Amino acid sequence: MKKNGLKAFIVGVTLLAIGISLAGSARAEEDKIKIPKWLQDTKFSGDFRLRYQPQENQDYEEQSLERSRWRIRLRLGAVTKINDMWEVGLGVATGGNDPRSTNWTLNEFESIDMKFDYAYAKFKPAKWVSIEGGQIKNPIFIARDLMWDTDIRPDGFAAKMNWGVAKDMKLFVTPAVFILDEKRERESGTQEMPIMGVLQAGVDWKFLGKHRLQVAGSGYLNSNIEGWSSDNSGGYNSVDEDGNLIYDYNAFALDADVRFVDVLSFIPFIRLSGQYVVSDADSKNTGWLAGLRFGQPTIWERWKWQIRYNYRSLERDAWLDFLPDSDFFDGRTNGKGHEISAYIGLAKNVTIGIDYYDTEAIDTPEPGELYKQKILQADLVLRW
Repeated sequence: MKKNGLKAFIVGVTLLAIGISLAGSARAEEDKIKIPKWLQDTKFSGDFRLRYQPQENQDYEEQSLERSRWRIRLRLGAVTKINDMWEVGLGVATGGNDPRSTNWTLNEFESIDMKFDYAYAKFKPAKWVSIEGGQIKNPIFIARDLMWDTDIRPDGFAAKMNWGVAKDMKLFVTPAVFILDEKRERESGTQEMPIMGVLQAGVDWKFLGKHRLQVAGSGYLNSNIEGWSSDNSGGYNSVDEDGNLIYDYNAFALDADVRFVDVLSFIPFIRLSGQYVVSDADSKNTGWLAGLRFGQPTIWERWKWQIRYNYRSLERDAWLDFLPDSDFFDGRTNGKGHEISAYIGLAKNVTIGIDYYDTEAIDTPEPGELYKQKILQADLVLRW
């Protein structure tokens, strides 16, 4: 037994020595491989969502269409810091040409389409300002998605500026120019580019140490919109006999969001949101949203939870109809209704949730047009 024990000890020491020698050799090889600094300065992120979505559409003649879909979404992003002032961002996602959707519907073993989701360059010459251009993440502060679908990546340029004016309070200003179409043919034969100009100003205040209030007003000044038709239109804005828009949809919007932390022991987080928009259309030109969210501040840990509710109304010509949330009333204007959702964390960076929409038209639609819609979305989401 002693001899066997001695042999085992000698073999163990020998294997340990070999292991240490191999590890040292591997470390030496690693030292020879220099990782480029730009790669060291690159931050990667991503998420995957699996969704089951049954829905029912009903037109004014009480004809119903029911469908159920399994859908996935995969998004990958990378941001590289070129130097202290410059960075480049790039993202890819599932989906086709629809600017308001990164969903891919599972169907007949079809290969998944991937697209570039965003690509931009950003210049930050000082702490209080940054300037970016390309296909960018929406730089406008929005309390909810009444006007802007969260998947939209505007084409154009924006600057973000903020100044501290008091303890825990800062003012922010965001001017932006978005390109809506490469060109538009005029009757005269000239070509003009439909453009959206935006100027937003607001305040971001952290009060009483941990609560937060954000309020902003936004002006939208558009050019070459009247007489133009978007390929992604929902078909509910007012148009002429040729199907072209009859307004420029210049608009003013107000967004407000307030968050309370540790107010109640059993509900540690409460968030209230509101939005309002009015356009230059002659009538049917206003929209609004009121929302409530409560539970934990974040749901990315096990058993963390949130419940959300909002009611919204967006009249036919309150806003361009290819921009609002695509899940609410098929992304159209002339819609109103409820959205309620609940989410819970299964593990770190893994959640499940349900989202339910009950919507209907504000004005009586034409025969065959969408009148009422109900959608249920059940999601499993993983992020990294």
